[in-house]
Amino acid sequence: MLTFIDLKRSYGGPVTVAYQLGEAQMRRGDDVRIFALGIKGQGSTLKNQSSVETIIFPAKHLFGISRFSTLISFKAMLWLKRHARNFDVVHFHFSKDLFQVLSAIVVRAIGVNYVIQSHGMLTTTSRHPFIDCLFRPLLNNIIRHSQRQFALNDVESHQLIARDWFRNGHVIGNGIVFPALRPSLDVTRKKVVFLSRLHSRKNPILFVEAAKYFLGQNYGDFDFVLAGPDGGEGETVSRAIADYGSERLTYIGALTHNQANNFLEEATLLVLPSINEPFPMVVLEALSFGVPVVVTNSCHIADLIIENDLGLVSEPNPVALSSAVHSLIERNFQKKEIQLRAKSVFDIDLVASKFNDSYQTGN
Repeated sequence: MLTFIDLKRSYGGPVTVAYQLGEAQMRRGDDVRIFALGIKGQGSTLKNQSSVETIIFPAKHLFGISRFSTLISFKAMLWLKRHARNFDVVHFHFSKDLFQVLSAIVVRAIGVNYVIQSHGMLTTTSRHPFIDCLFRPLLNNIIRHSQRQFALNDVESHQLIARDWFRNGHVIGNGIVFPALRPSLDVTRKKVVFLSRLHSRKNPILFVEAAKYFLGQNYGDFDFVLAGPDGGEGETVSRAIADYGSERLTYIGALTHNQANNFLEEATLLVLPSINEPFPMVVLEALSFGVPVVVTNSCHIADLIIENDLGLVSEPNPVALSSAVHSLIERNFQKKEIQLRAKSVFDIDLVASKFNDSYQTGN
């Protein structure tokens, strides 16, 4: 169960997790469906992007309030009421939004087993306090009565425990599919990339400032490229890039799923300067192509990056990020080695096995 899917993968982390986990579970012999809201007219295209059957209903905003938390479809609720009994377990890739909350209420009322995976989104504070006040009593009821609660890491599990939302909890991190690597392209300029929503939490402006500092050091021929849908910081980022006025620092906008994969495959390294990121899927996606990463020291998987020699961890400031990028490039890493080390930690088939074992013990 997802809240929203579109061709731009605007909320890419949970979407990527749901599809890749579903495909891995199907390889184990399970029958999997993905149920979500979407944009009218995109359903047929989205359904052809994965072997997992996708059931999509056009999304509407309640009372015309254009926020992620107000997305809803009453047709989807009716479908769920009629068909939820056909499923052994409903796996919610959960967030604080009306669609997920109402869906969970329907599933619980019918008596179907359900589990909650929060993706780091349940314990964050909304910019609008009334949303937290509205959802808190409903979340208490929904989460505490779920058969299992899944946290991405120990940091998140402790946050859930503090709210009494981890009574039957398991810690299971995200996973990813690891494709066959193609021969590296012979390029004269190395490409340092940012791939995420341009949202304040992702800190894209810090990437821009670090790029400007790095390029000012004359380390060689490098391109710094941002890609991703605008999440509120697009104008600020575009203005900063325009003021700098160099073709070596660009923003190319939102990418489709296939375009994003090609973008990462051609990258030299990925920089994600976000703050308090629970388990960033874009980092796993980069590693799946053998691309090393730089994350900030508040990223909840920073220790995994260091322990498995998959990149570097930096203080969240332009000079430190620039230095980390330079140090990582100087190491002259091999993509195949990065991919092999990452696969030992983040292979989606290992993650699917853990989830399936947990479903069995939770029923």
